Amino acid sequence: MPHNITIFADDDIIDALEHFLKAFYPSFRIGHKASSYQDCLEPSIQNKADIFILQAKSPVTHVDDLLFALQCAGFSPVYVLFQVFAPGKIRYATTTFTNPLAIKVNEIFNNAVKGIFMCEHLSFRTTLLNDDVCSSAESSARHESLLEILRGCNQQEFLFYREKYGLNLKGNGYYLFFWELMGVEFTDHESNKFIYNFSGEMLLRECYDIINQYNGGEVFYSTPNLLCIILNDLDIRSEAGKRVKFEEMVRKLAFCTGNKVACRYLSARVDDIKSLRYAYQKYHSEKSLSFFLRDMSVIRPALIEEQKRYTDVKTINTLLHEITDYLCYDLLNPSLEAELYMLYFDILKPAMSFTLYYSSIAAVYNAMAEVQYSFDDIMPVVNNSPNLLQFSSIEEQYDILLERIQELRSTRMRRMSSAVVLKAMNYISEHYAQDISIMDVSKALFVSNGHLSQVFKREMGMSVIKYLINYRIEQAKKFLRETEEFIYTISENIGYHDFRHFSRTFKEITGLSPTEYRKQYRLNS
Repeated sequence: MPHNITIFADDDIIDALEHFLKAFYPSFRIGHKASSYQDCLEPSIQNKADIFILQAKSPVTHVDDLLFALQCAGFSPVYVLFQVFAPGKIRYATTTFTNPLAIKVNEIFNNAVKGIFMCEHLSFRTTLLNDDVCSSAESSARHESLLEILRGCNQQEFLFYREKYGLNLKGNGYYLFFWELMGVEFTDHESNKFIYNFSGEMLLRECYDIINQYNGGEVFYSTPNLLCIILNDLDIRSEAGKRVKFEEMVRKLAFCTGNKVACRYLSARVDDIKSLRYAYQKYHSEKSLSFFLRDMSVIRPALIEEQKRYTDVKTINTLLHEITDYLCYDLLNPSLEAELYMLYFDILKPAMSFTLYYSSIAAVYNAMAEVQYSFDDIMPVVNNSPNLLQFSSIEEQYDILLERIQELRSTRMRRMSSAVVLKAMNYISEHYAQDISIMDVSKALFVSNGHLSQVFKREMGMSVIKYLINYRIEQAKKFLRETEEFIYTISENIGYHDFRHFSRTFKEITGLSPTEYRKQYRLNS
């Protein structure tokens, strides 16, 4: 059976593997030589690669992105993840040998590179500390002491832990930096546990290397998906110099931990070891906000407060009325996208409120569901738990919504096969300012009232008269926004000769009187 390999590695390793396969394993071929982790995905899907050989390069966290993307694409390949950790030396991990192909791939990789590298195959205890000479029991106790500091300990307990386990925690203030895989479930963990353990250890060591360039600290896993870094505040007298160096360190940590499926968070400075507990708790209360802040490389409490902005309820309701009107009555109007963008990025993103997000999006999706086209996959959003959105962002959800609206538009265009409906809509758009009735429309189209009513209701999900009313109100809103015309003049211009009737109808549909609507729009502008 032929096997396709995707490889991301240095040229000498690729060449060695390629020559070895040609000589001894012709049924194995390199189908794609990737230039980065990101370059692995699409060609591998096309080639149906069943083997991935990946060299660990900084940032190693991009391995997690690739493995998760492959899992989502339905791939279950054999992996080799290796690191050139010294000249002429490689250490590597593979998919577990419960997979027979993994045994063969291990043999191939080891024999292909042994002429130029000494190889160490890791099958694997997770290293939680950077002290390789610690015994397993001492490492566990040291790790537990760090967890206890996060959970909360007094000064006497801290001094005991620092002395006993040699913790590199000084007394001039601290920060907490977190990296957490958000909402990611690696369903292949049993078969690829050595890969994940190896990747996790390399990340830990990369972080240690960075902070030890400055004033040190401790790096450890609080859970398998949560890396914690206790940073010693920098010992630099100049505040400006300290700030420059500290931001330099944070940028390096952000790059090192910079994968798509993770949250990065930096606490405010705390003065003493006891306060680390509160910084730890604050992280857990704020990490879900990464949904709104995915474009921020590192989330910080001060930046959250700086960017948070609230919009009054009336403004939101007005905008939602406009959006739902477009969805129900004017779906093809290009202004719909502009209104949705305003909702998502001018209101919901800076508000950082899941309650507001879910209530607003529920209104949008409910309006889409009401459009009578059997969109079974579009369901109203009812659960307001931020946990459902941990592996997502507001930008991603916006793109998903636009895709669904495009599907809805395509469906409507396919179903509007009747020329009668299209002609009726065109007639209304040209004559809405006149005193027209369904009889006028049907006469213009040379069809009976009954036939027009039946076909229009079936294809548009509403009666001709309701469509006419909503079309007029949409035009009224446009006049209110874009002109200084008196409201009674606008009423006449859209086909309402009774000003009170117009005002009453406008408020029934929008929730605001024409005057209130114009005032609200101007305030927002």
